[in-house]
Amino acid sequence: MLIRLASTAARKITTLLELWHTRGFSAVRGNLHDQIVGPGPEPARTPTEWLRRFRPTPYLNARFRATAWPFDAPIFSWLLPVGVNTPTVELQASLKTILEQPYPRWEVIVVVNSATPPDWQPLFEAFTEPQFRLLRLDGEWNEIAALNLALVEAKGEYAARLCTKVTVAAHALHRFAEAALASQADILFADEAITGTNPEDILEIVARPAFSYDHFLTHADLGSLVFARTGKFRQAGGFTTCTDDGHLRLIESSAAVAHIPDVLSQSVAKLESPNVEAGRLARVEHFRRIGVAASVEPDRWNPGVYDVRFPVDPTARVAILIPTKNRVELLRPCIESLIRTTDPSTVEIVVLDHQSDDPATLEYFDQIRGRHLVIPVTGPFNFAALMNQGASAIRGRPTHYLFLNNDTLAPEAGWLEHMLGFSCRSDVGVVGATLIYPDGTIQHAGIGVSSLGGADHLFRNRKLHRNGYERSRDDRAAYLASREVTAVTAACLLIRAELFHRLNGFDERFAVEFNDVDLCIRARQARYKVIQDSRAVLFHFEGKSRGTEQVYHDDIQAFMENHRDLIGAGDPYSSPLHSMRPDIGVLQPWPVPPVDVRPRTVRIRLPDAPESIP
Repeated sequence: MLIRLASTAARKITTLLELWHTRGFSAVRGNLHDQIVGPGPEPARTPTEWLRRFRPTPYLNARFRATAWPFDAPIFSWLLPVGVNTPTVELQASLKTILEQPYPRWEVIVVVNSATPPDWQPLFEAFTEPQFRLLRLDGEWNEIAALNLALVEAKGEYAARLCTKVTVAAHALHRFAEAALASQADILFADEAITGTNPEDILEIVARPAFSYDHFLTHADLGSLVFARTGKFRQAGGFTTCTDDGHLRLIESSAAVAHIPDVLSQSVAKLESPNVEAGRLARVEHFRRIGVAASVEPDRWNPGVYDVRFPVDPTARVAILIPTKNRVELLRPCIESLIRTTDPSTVEIVVLDHQSDDPATLEYFDQIRGRHLVIPVTGPFNFAALMNQGASAIRGRPTHYLFLNNDTLAPEAGWLEHMLGFSCRSDVGVVGATLIYPDGTIQHAGIGVSSLGGADHLFRNRKLHRNGYERSRDDRAAYLASREVTAVTAACLLIRAELFHRLNGFDERFAVEFNDVDLCIRARQARYKVIQDSRAVLFHFEGKSRGTEQVYHDDIQAFMENHRDLIGAGDPYSSPLHSMRPDIGVLQPWPVPPVDVRPRTVRIRLPDAPESIP
């Protein structure tokens, strides 16, 4: 009975915290009132209901219309090629949403040719100069040539293709204009709703994270409505047959990219597969232009997802630090898997023995001492302190440390080389692996900071493998693609030795929890990326060594005090539209249309060739 009461109380407290986070104190007060005198508010149960609640209210729409814009507010150019096969009904729906925009500074540039059917003409009768211009493309119809003709003639600071399968939210340009003025970004993108053939049938709300260059390389997902700075986009070569190619060329110009966390468009679900080879070639050419010898291969099971491998510095040497206290039944298979899957000329296996007293474990240490290093570490259990002791005691000069739990198992070769490719980049500080339970579900695919004050593993319990070898299919592909994250777990964490010591190692105030998250956050504060490597996959028998039930309140309090700003701002690699717990990855249950939306801006830092590591 007491357990049931505690569980119920925890659920009610979580509900109140969600309400406070998404709707403020008045919603919490109302919920408490409703629990006493009547039913509380119902959560949105379908994407259609969620979007209906999230759309701007009449009050907000009136506020948008009354906005006084500064003189330098941008002009947005819609580029619209109308060819032989352009559906009239879809075209009419898209144009209607443009005319409804309260933001006044825009233009539509329509490109036709002699073969374009005449039924398009009445659709533009509501448009007048200077907001409507008509261009004619000579010769045979070519959509890319039509788009680039419109781009050359565009007068706006930003330009976007207007796709007939996309309808634009009535307040979209208002949000894009606010973001452009606030961020001065070169690429602007937002969240969107995916519909069926019926535009009122919302299948999915795509709530995106802030832009990640590495996520874009492995799975480009900016959505169907993307504005690019017109002048820079022209200089970068404009539109090509592959959308990713144009964006990569623009990114190479030291671009800044801003994400607007608001649902600003609806697009029909795509039935056709992307042009995988065109995407691969776009990435290959991108690396050729920036002088990085990376390789690109498509994911066999997920079209549009790519395995990007960066070159490994030939001088790289990795010390794998494995802490243990007894538990030879875990340690032995862990080490044997490392022997099978790593290069002994590159790797040194280091066992950190924390006061083991089990005879079988001590006998195993005697057996491996000739091949591997066994270092005694002392003191009460403090993971951060033990790791720091071990790193300081290692002989030689390893260029990298890999902190690895003794309850992990590496199933196949190549995982460490893949992680090293990322870690040899000068812009990357920390690299984490994807860890799975024995049944193929995810235990760790990155860590997100929670608005509740802690940090959670992302995508926990999602299916990574459909069977023994096929990766699961996922249209959004977040956990199937390598990407930037706020943190990764020290159950398998790779970091350059020089950076580890420069950051003074793990913070020993975090005895058990959050020491790895804190290290990653400090690396990010030093302007290094933290990468979750989707291609380095290990088994993790979580909690086998010391259990998972205990809550370490001192660690939680220290984490909240040290990283209050990040917790308050929200995890950049999660969406503000999501629930407060980033491990859940679901939308806020009680959506409220936001009055103000802050763009999340990232200035791109491109990788370079591996530096010589001393």
